Amino acid sequence: MFANFNVIRSVKLKGPGKIMVVSGKVKGWRLSTKLIITYSFVALIAVAAAVGVALPLLQRYQDDQVKEERQRTIVEDGQRLATLYALFQNAKTSPFAEYLAVNPGAVVKNRKWPDAPPVEQVRQRFFDFIQGNGRLLVITERDQEVMVDTEADPKASLLGNVVIFTRTVQPAGTVNGRLEATITTSGGRNYTLVWRPSARETAPNLFGLTNQGLPQPYILALVVPEIPAHEVWQDLSLILAGAGFVALLVASLAGFLLARSLTRPLVRLTEASQAVARGDYGQRVQPEGGYELTRLAETFNQMTYNVDKSQRMQRQLIANVSHELKTPLTSIQGFSQAMLDGVLRRPEDFARPAEIISHETARMIRLVNGLLDLSKLESGQAALRLRELDLAEVLETCVDSFAPQASSNQIRLQADFNSPLKLNGDPDRLNQVFSNLIHNALKYTPAGGTIRIAAYPYDPNIIVSVTDSGEGIPAADLPNIFERFYQSDKSRRRDLADEGTGLGLAISREIIQAHGGKIEAASELNKGSRFTIILPGIPKAVIHDRKTEPLKALPPRNVEFVNNK
Repeated sequence: MFANFNVIRSVKLKGPGKIMVVSGKVKGWRLSTKLIITYSFVALIAVAAAVGVALPLLQRYQDDQVKEERQRTIVEDGQRLATLYALFQNAKTSPFAEYLAVNPGAVVKNRKWPDAPPVEQVRQRFFDFIQGNGRLLVITERDQEVMVDTEADPKASLLGNVVIFTRTVQPAGTVNGRLEATITTSGGRNYTLVWRPSARETAPNLFGLTNQGLPQPYILALVVPEIPAHEVWQDLSLILAGAGFVALLVASLAGFLLARSLTRPLVRLTEASQAVARGDYGQRVQPEGGYELTRLAETFNQMTYNVDKSQRMQRQLIANVSHELKTPLTSIQGFSQAMLDGVLRRPEDFARPAEIISHETARMIRLVNGLLDLSKLESGQAALRLRELDLAEVLETCVDSFAPQASSNQIRLQADFNSPLKLNGDPDRLNQVFSNLIHNALKYTPAGGTIRIAAYPYDPNIIVSVTDSGEGIPAADLPNIFERFYQSDKSRRRDLADEGTGLGLAISREIIQAHGGKIEAASELNKGSRFTIILPGIPKAVIHDRKTEPLKALPPRNVEFVNNK
């Protein structure tokens, strides 16, 4: 039910970069337990709601069925009573035929009525007459006393009870026919009867004569059997209990399966996260468990990939910085130690070591400044001073600044662009990018070669290319040229004295991306290299602040590599 989870907490201590990792235990409900309990609770609520809605409907249906059955029984008892009444009055079939045949021709007042038979004999004949066709009651009209009750159980018999007719209903379409009534006994019990009054002029003298010398009137009635109105919930209690148990079982199973499908990816993510916290950045998890969990797993994999890449880049950066600083520091240490040890005695001996120390120190300063600049660009701390400018002017400034160097190295520097090339940019940063590209091209282009700087609008962008006719970049090195400290084969460089830091292209890429553009490189050995920059320009309509035709899309120019060797 409860689970203990080992968790890793990061506590930041005083001092930069100091983090202590501690572990602890957290108590709480497992997700699988919560889901199973939730599903079971929902299932029970659903069953209870269904029962709450269905039971009143079923109870109403049951009551209607009881009413219909009772009405059907009353109709059947009425028909049975009519048959018994006809048999009772028939001189041939009546159990009291001898009483019916006495002095038949005389009028009622002159008839001679036989003496009443003993009551026990009357009751026995009624028992024989009914022959199981229901429960027959014979009730005197005057006293409303039950004289005959064919109920065999003496405890349930109404014999000798005085009844009160509390309700009498004559069904539609009947005249002097059967009547429906409710009687109440002296004991307070209620019964439903179907009855008919006897014909006084033809009824035999069964229970004595009235004060007018006429037979005592009585009523023949059949007791309508009681149809108990069962409570539905009692009848369905076992079914409802079984349904609730099945629903609970199914809900628990569904909750278990769902919990398993959810917790299994989460457990794997937790284990992978703990491994990452321990420093294992190569962790990857299989995306599974539905849309959200799949997205979570993919995000986790992307995060670990980025963290792993960042860590590798950090380690590589440290290694590269260490490597780059090792040589100048070694030179500085060696010459400074020689000076301290007195190896260099004459003033002219100090000139070359001092020059080397100054050169290496300047190189380290450039390296550190480049790293700081790159770090600011990557973190977004180096804010660009964007303004509307003409890129052609920036390119022209760069070309003019490198023209003397190109002329001294016997390299032809071509400019192929026209003003205006409007965009929003930082002119100093863009100058830094193009200066770096032209400077690299000059380093790797031999005498007699050509460097071409071209730019043209390709609405809504501006495309700039710097193409040289140098020896090119090996295909294996091409994907890495924008990484920190990348340097091509030093043996192929024209000017080994002009040693760079390997950060120029990395800084250039960050500057171009900060302008919303991209930079790409293409190269072919022994033919040259081309760097292509795509920057978002300002549409012509925006420049003139009026509705004009958009710039016509121009296809990229095909630049042939020039090899003048």
